[in-house]
Amino acid sequence: MSKLDLSDADIHKVQRALGVGALGLVKANPYILSRLFPLKKVDAVATKLGVSPNGNVHRAIAIAEYALDKALLDGHCFVHPHTLLAEAKSACKLKVFTAEQLVSTGTITVEDGKHAFLADIFAAECFVASRILRLIVAMQAVPADAGRQAALDRIKTRTRQVDGVRDVDQEHAIWLILHETIAVITGAPGTGKTTCMRTALDLLYEDHKVYALCAPTGKAARRIAEVTGRPATTIHRLLQWRPDGFVHNEHNPLPHD
Repeated sequence: MSKLDLSDADIHKVQRALGVGALGLVKANPYILSRLFPLKKVDAVATKLGVSPNGNVHRAIAIAEYALDKALLDGHCFVHPHTLLAEAKSACKLKVFTAEQLVSTGTITVEDGKHAFLADIFAAECFVASRILRLIVAMQAVPADAGRQAALDRIKTRTRQVDGVRDVDQEHAIWLILHETIAVITGAPGTGKTTCMRTALDLLYEDHKVYALCAPTGKAARRIAEVTGRPATTIHRLLQWRPDGFVHNEHNPLPHD
């Protein structure tokens, strides 16, 4: 593979990803490297192998993969297939590029004809959704809190103390954070997500509840600590990641309320 202008580190990366027969796989389809290297480098490998970038379905799939990668960086797990098809078709000068071709290598999944995901991201989304469903089902087995109205009145008082304004949506969001098994709070900047979080934490503190603040990345954890004034950590540190898995899991839950 050194004849393809790949460094020793690149070759090791390819062999680790593709295993035995890596060279044969690359020769058959150089764009199999699209999940490992930037498109420019993959195009260079393809040129060395005499593979034209124009009219190449595998390159079109690779371009769709890169587009999905970019969408992930912007916070989007999926893109409409028509957008991917149009972009890839144009870039590769293809007369025809279909949804069937888009998913033919298994690296991209199209759901309901409207949502195109990277296959591993789709699998992760399905896993998360299944776990959330389990939590919701478990939550439904818990009787409704008889003190709901009293809790809501307390939340109303606290939100008015924070910003002097009553916001019913914020009050409901805080109730969800405090009383549901799982709550997802979303909203544009300035809609009160941080206020909800701070108010909920204040109430937890007053009730002497044991809680933890965490985020997927160190940067996000530091931001949470900044806006709440309370310590926060990463998820993997909170759950105590070890080479053989997490110390805390469904069989050994965290000692928090």
